[in-house]
Amino acid sequence: MTALLGAALGGRLADLKHPARHVGHLTLPMIVELLVDHRTSVPGACSGALLRRRVRGVWRAHLVFLDEFDEPILDGPGIEGYWSSTVDTFDDELVEMFAGTDLIVFR
Repeated sequence: MTALLGAALGGRLADLKHPARHVGHLTLPMIVELLVDHRTSVPGACSGALLRRRVRGVWRAHLVFLDEFDEPILDGPGIEGYWSSTVDTFDDELVEMFAGTDLIVFR
């Protein structure tokens, strides 16, 4: 799933409406707040996914909503179903949830 989500996002990141933000220390409560606050504005959202990638020594974090088939919801009328940021560090809870991978799915 990491590869599929990465491929789906990788091809679309240049087209995203929001400029990348910078977060010094990304925490699980921050992610939960984003998911809770924005889920109702994304039709068809059933879950969310946090993907991290190391690009030229910098972490990039991408949070997207997923549909019932675990496909990322990236566009549509009024949809803002993604969040992207550079990140210096992740809190211990997120590091543990990543468990050596680059993807966390929130159900």
